[in-house]
Amino acid sequence: MTMYSGDKEYEMRYIEIPSLIEKQQVYLGEILSKVMVELEKQEVEHRAMHKDKKLAGIFPPTISYHFSKIYEATYNRDSFFLGTPNLTIIAKYVENFKDELSIRDEWGVYESIDYHYELIDYPLKRLQSYFKGDDSINEKDAYIYASFLSAQLNSIQEIAKELDKEYESAP
Repeated sequence: MTMYSGDKEYEMRYIEIPSLIEKQQVYLGEILSKVMVELEKQEVEHRAMHKDKKLAGIFPPTISYHFSKIYEATYNRDSFFLGTPNLTIIAKYVENFKDELSIRDEWGVYESIDYHYELIDYPLKRLQSYFKGDDSINEKDAYIYASFLSAQLNSIQEIAKELDKEYESAP
């Protein structure tokens, strides 16, 4: 029923709700199909654009060497000077990975990566403090922080490998 202002009489129309719903479903189905095709096309383009830049390659094989020098610096005062430069290199790898995800518009997309980055931050800062001479951290604490940092970085590296495989495959 449609009511008009003034002297115009109201109008009555009969609408079949089931047929209207059916028409809407068909129309929405067509729109959603077009959206899916477009999203798949964009995903293929995105993967093609980034598939040659391997995330796992951000972490070179020498990363274990840098950690060995950090471990050495935690228990051997003669090697203490090795801590900061090697920790800086590790921090740079972590930052480069984050930067590459940002370039791909994927920073903050993966909860697992966010989780590991949150866990990485604390031991990284504590080790930086230790190598700057913070007396509130002893050698054993520093070793534990380094071990935990290494484990978290290993997890990030595994995730990077999985993402590389995903980018190599078709969506």
